[in-house]
Amino acid sequence: KNKVDLLLNQINNGNHSNINNNYLDQNYPNPFESTTSIAYNIVSFKKQANLIVTDALGKEVYNHSIQSTGKGLLTIDISKMQVSGNYIYSLIIDGIIIDSKKMTLVR
Repeated sequence: KNKVDLLLNQINNGNHSNINNNYLDQNYPNPFESTTSIAYNIVSFKKQANLIVTDALGKEVYNHSIQSTGKGLLTIDISKMQVSGNYIYSLIIDGIIIDSKKMTLVR
């Protein structure tokens, strides 16, 4: 298999030992009421790394720029969002979606 097939397979299987060891963990707590924490690891990036949250329609509701490599823990306060439901958060490195996970906001 080529590297692209291997990476896609490992990401789809939720394997944290992908080619670059970049990963995104499930948020905690989930479901949550106003704040939730997300652990991640970034080995390297050339231009930018972001953690983005979108609603069920794909509209971006939160965007956090990650400034350094290594393990991190991001606590997100989404208390200003009024709508309960499912949201998707994604780790994006240099324009490539590394992983995405679902979280649930309850009001």
